[in-house]
Amino acid sequence: MVKLSSYQDKAIVLIDGECDFCNRTALFIIKYDKKDKFRFASQQSEVGKYLLQKNNYKPVVHYKKSCSKH
Repeated sequence: MVKLSSYQDKAIVLIDGECDFCNRTALFIIKYDKKDKFRFASQQSEVGKYLLQKNNYKPVVHYKKSCSKH
């Protein structure tokens, strides 16, 4: 079972955990998230898969040219 207690009252941003651009973007946002509003989860993680399935979303990569794996 997925525990989302650390995500309570936070905006959850799902990222492609295998994408260098996505990971660098997440680190940038974390650095400047002074109000601690965001939490990040990889789409490939247990939490990411759970949220995608629960909300009937399909993983999307918007910056294919920037991602090293694409």
